[in-house]
Amino acid sequence: MKSGDVPAQPVFVTHAAAESLGIPRALYMGLTKRELFAAMAMQGVNACSEFADARVEIIAKYAVEQADALLAALEKQP
Repeated sequence: MKSGDVPAQPVFVTHAAAESLGIPRALYMGLTKRELFAAMAMQGVNACSEFADARVEIIAKYAVEQADALLAALEKQP
């Protein structure tokens, strides 16, 4: 499994917690690292007034490129 496909913040709901919430005991994977990094990059771009008129497709592509670049850099570290 590639690092970008690993859950960023998985949550394991224990039996006691699951019962109190009325849901089965389970591991909820949540967002992958890649999805989280892309969302964070997209937030930064959207907060910048210079990109106010940019098309959403361009912003999304840019955010994914940034996420992939970060994951690649993290893979190279010892």
